[in-house]
Amino acid sequence: MDHLPLPTIRSQHKPIRLRYWGFKYDGGPFATWPERQQLVFPLRTPIRHLKEGDLRYEGKAIRPDFFSQFMYKWLYTGWLTHTFGDLFDLMDFLVPGEDEEPYLHTGRLDAMIDRWIERHVDNNAAVEARHQQWQNAHSKMMGNNLLLSDTSSSVMLLLPAHLKLAIAALGEGVKVRMQVGLKRVHNEGLVPSQIIAWAHMMMVTFIEHFFLERNWCSSTIDRLSSRQERGIICAWFCLNLPTPQADFDHSECSIALCKASVIDPATYAPKHTAEECGCPLIGMPMEAIAGILQRGNLPLLVVDGEGLPGAKAMCIIGHEVPFVAFSHVCADGLGNV
Repeated sequence: MDHLPLPTIRSQHKPIRLRYWGFKYDGGPFATWPERQQLVFPLRTPIRHLKEGDLRYEGKAIRPDFFSQFMYKWLYTGWLTHTFGDLFDLMDFLVPGEDEEPYLHTGRLDAMIDRWIERHVDNNAAVEARHQQWQNAHSKMMGNNLLLSDTSSSVMLLLPAHLKLAIAALGEGVKVRMQVGLKRVHNEGLVPSQIIAWAHMMMVTFIEHFFLERNWCSSTIDRLSSRQERGIICAWFCLNLPTPQADFDHSECSIALCKASVIDPATYAPKHTAEECGCPLIGMPMEAIAGILQRGNLPLLVVDGEGLPGAKAMCIIGHEVPFVAFSHVCADGLGNV
């Protein structure tokens, strides 16, 4: 997760850390690693539906947390070893945590991907040869990326949320860096042959968990998750920003509407900008507003008197004068409904 960009402001959330459990990949085929480890588990089964004995290792029942350690070793560390071979130096990815236990740090992931590209693409080759080298390298890497996607999808319901996010961030990080490498290798605009939309496939299953846990509105989450090109990188960046409207209760909100921010005219109480102010409420010229709207024009309200006694609101046609409009004028009681 450390390869993902974060806001410059101090985040109120701790970064997700994956503890290193002491794992060395055996070098065999990635897809059959569980069989070689005598690890048995049901596919596409929610963890809450597991029965005792569903998860087994070497013929013995194991706990879900122990099973998660196996999945982390296989889908994360194992995939990096399978994909990058000798370019993946585990020591480059380990740093001590707050408790002195080692955890995986992906700050050098991009540099490793760049070295992998340099190994497979000769920048001094002719343009056509370089294109073919890139196509071969890209197909190979995206094939491994698809392998990670398909494999992790089959066990996704068995994994804890933080591990799901870490695996998806790894897959998307590799995909994005390959696209960056593509532009560096040549500028002819070659379109990648395969795009794996990690966020589109997995946003609903785990990203929402983190947003809702931190009191994000469902409508805001939907705007982030409904467009797959925004991706996990964008979602993780937003998640580390201060929660919008953190003091509001979003439990009744839907993906279509933030009910917490809806103004109820029956209970809305206008307030003064200063407590000692006692100026009267300025009413709106509703007939003038309706007339301008009916003629297909934009009404613009102008207050004459700056809030002093005797001030009134006038309505003019908006396109006749330059103006700037500010939204959410009803916030904090400073609007008029």
